[in-house]
Amino acid sequence: MTDGEIKRPVDLVGLLFGLGALGASAFILTDGAFSFDPRWALATIAVVIGVGLLANSLRRRRN
Repeated sequence: MTDGEIKRPVDLVGLLFGLGALGASAFILTDGAFSFDPRWALATIAVVIGVGLLANSLRRRRN
C-alpha cells in the first residue's frame, strides 16, 4: 500500500444484496427449479478461498 491509498472495509450491505440478487437470478433462470444445497455452497466457498489464496501467493512482494 502506498501513502496515498486508503484501505476500505468490506461493504457488508452491498455483499448481502449481491448474494441475494445472485440467488434470485438463479431461481428465475431455472424456472423455480433451483434448490439450495449446502454442499454446493460449501464447495463453492472452498473454491473461491482456494483461488484467492493461490492468487495471493502469486503476487509480487514489495519490500
